[in-house]
Amino acid sequence: LPEMHARSPSSIIGSKNLPNYPKYAAGSVVGAEIHTWRSGHWFSWMFEVGAVNPGARVDTWTIADNANNVAGLVPAPKASTDTVTYLGEFDSMDGCWKAVNDSATAFVVFTWHSTQFADEAWRGQCYASAVEFWNPMDQDEAFSGYAPHTNSDEFVFSKGGHQGGEGSETAWEW
Repeated sequence: LPEMHARSPSSIIGSKNLPNYPKYAAGSVVGAEIHTWRSGHWFSWMFEVGAVNPGARVDTWTIADNANNVAGLVPAPKASTDTVTYLGEFDSMDGCWKAVNDSATAFVVFTWHSTQFADEAWRGQCYASAVEFWNPMDQDEAFSGYAPHTNSDEFVFSKGGHQGGEGSETAWEW
């Protein structure tokens, strides 16, 4: 991996990472400064917002192959939580997606673990949520979907970058 002190982001997704952002008009954040740090590290960044790219409307389901949107959110196979619902076992993603769409609950995301999924305990299982979250992690033989939605605005940075380090330019990120 490249060393953390040598990299910096070029933008940030507004409503996903800044929960109070929707209170403000998009144009009013141009010129704002965003400060960020890495927890447990003496390392920070500071950026100026130079522009706002408005989020685009996505009118169809977004399907991500080899992507698990419920990884770490369900405590055990065939379990549900307050936000993630176990819908059953299916031989195909289409079967899972049908269960999502046939449900009385307005689910907005789902994940299906294929019948070839590495951990046999999760094979064929379908999970869905009515809570909008989309942050799938790469995982072979998991397939996730996101209902039609509007993407968050993106803040494009015009100035800024590295503000400090941990005193060791050879330290790798953890």
